Amino acid sequence: HTQVPFIVGRSGEQAQLQRHVTSALDGSGSLLLIGGEAGIGKTTLVRDLARLADAAGMLVLTGSCYDLTAAALHDVLECLGETIWRAQRDKAPLDALAYVEAVRRKAAS
Repeated sequence: HTQVPFIVGRSGEQAQLQRHVTSALDGSGSLLLIGGEAGIGKTTLVRDLARLADAAGMLVLTGSCYDLTAAALHDVLECLGETIWRAQRDKAPLDALAYVEAVRRKAAS
């Protein structure tokens, strides 16, 4: 049993994240990038999003990036772009496991 955190002052952000989960369940995906200064609650907010998605039966994949240089973000977005491109080319739904495999290939190169 995971304790649900009480998040103060983030009801607007939580509502927006809930809308993204609902939209994804309805078949409209999106990409969320969470950023900000250290200590403002990004991790707590993202964990709450993961909890919502998991409770809705969605596959939740997590990762982290401590080096916020353009190169680190570029690699993540490049893998995401490759996964989206392949899904569109094949007229198939987005495949989270294919994204994970793209990230693994990138990390190994």
